[in-house]
Amino acid sequence: MVTVAIAVPSEYGYIIAVLVAIYLQQNLAFVLQVAQQRRLTGIKAPSFYPRDSEIKALKLNTEQVESYIYAQRVHQNNMELMSFFIPVFLIAGLYAPVNVAIAGASIVGFRFLYGFAPRKSVLRRFAALFHFSELYVLYVAGVFAISLVSNNHVA
Repeated sequence: MVTVAIAVPSEYGYIIAVLVAIYLQQNLAFVLQVAQQRRLTGIKAPSFYPRDSEIKALKLNTEQVESYIYAQRVHQNNMELMSFFIPVFLIAGLYAPVNVAIAGASIVGFRFLYGFAPRKSVLRRFAALFHFSELYVLYVAGVFAISLVSNNHVA
């Protein structure tokens, strides 16, 4: 087995900056939305989604329930995405830090649009464009993997 030393370029700072933005987006912007909806509706944690009995007991109308569920889904969907995206992002960033950071910033922007565009707005449809940046980051990670493996000579 051949080991590979990885030099972290100074441009990797862009990756870290985008990572901080991802963290703040998830743990401030999206969590605060859920907290605000919980306050407005009376839906208490740990409930992710209110049961019919809870909706009835709190006397919530359809709009209130939909607003809460929308905020909760934005938060949950982002957590689901980031749980596997962040490691790939950090690894791909070692190979092409500037390009991957730009793709990551694009994802933050589109995810922000997804999280804050009105539920039925056409703007929300554009948020799906983050997938192109996501696929680019995955592509870069694949190229990086191939470059590492191709330098690995079997004895």
